Amino acid sequence: MKVSQVRPRSRRVLDRSLLVLGTITLAAGLGAMTLAPGLSAASSHREAPLIAGDPRADNTDVYAFTSPDKSDTVTMVANWIPMEEPNGGPNFYAFGDDLRYNIKIDNTGDGVADVTYSWRFRSSYRDDANQFLYNTGQVTSLNDPDLNFRQVYDLVVTTGGKSRTPAAPVRIRIPAIGLDQPLIGLRVQQDGRLGVPDEPETIGWWSDGPRPGALGAAVVVGHVDSANGPGAFHGLSMLDPGDKVSLVRDDRSTVTFTIRALRQYAKDVFPDSQVYATSGPPSLHLITCSGAYDRSRGEYRDNLVVYASLDKVSSRTE
Repeated sequence: MKVSQVRPRSRRVLDRSLLVLGTITLAAGLGAMTLAPGLSAASSHREAPLIAGDPRADNTDVYAFTSPDKSDTVTMVANWIPMEEPNGGPNFYAFGDDLRYNIKIDNTGDGVADVTYSWRFRSSYRDDANQFLYNTGQVTSLNDPDLNFRQVYDLVVTTGGKSRTPAAPVRIRIPAIGLDQPLIGLRVQQDGRLGVPDEPETIGWWSDGPRPGALGAAVVVGHVDSANGPGAFHGLSMLDPGDKVSLVRDDRSTVTFTIRALRQYAKDVFPDSQVYATSGPPSLHLITCSGAYDRSRGEYRDNLVVYASLDKVSSRTE
């Protein structure tokens, strides 16, 4: 089984924006704070000369102001050297895979961060020849195959020293079809497609995508069959809206989803941005093969996608 290309959207392709824009709800400690006009001043790298020698880590500016559209929130604008307008190509500024990009917020004035937003990036090349060029031709859209070099990020929010990133899933249960199996991690391959399990009885999840219970869609993939018989997701087409799917996470918590729809798509018109959604409400998308089998290509012509929405999260395995 081959799965259509993954094109993460909210885990953003970096040429989409020059600034990180975030709206952050004010904590109670900021309730009485007002932002009054005053004399502005700017600093430079004369006060921090060493960071100028590490441009990938260089945070040049951070601004915070009362949101014009929502007065009980603060809008923050941050700029790093890798997000600045590049001065030439074909290779442009990139974030460091070995760095954490943090915005720390102190709500109480004690010099200790109450909330920390931390971004970590991963780089990849789509070209099978593993070229070093960022683009292999003119780029006209975010999904352009000539956009060769891509970076995606994980955003971790830490409050009071506790991370809000959900734990990784280790098991899937679908009572309606008697399925109860462990999960393995799957990653996007060099050709831009999400990898699939090596064995037909194995089920995997998109380990670089949203985790179950986080914003966006957790994606789980399994084979429908093989030359030797049914695959792990053979019964997926028999599910109905209202059926439950549970994912057990490695912290022993369980996330339960309710199926709301089943959709079949031809692989050449597969809705990547919809299925591999990395923003929006927490959801679960199950993918397997479907439709007629194309012997000349050695694969099914279609994919079946089961869409499920978040039902509940329990703190321990049920």
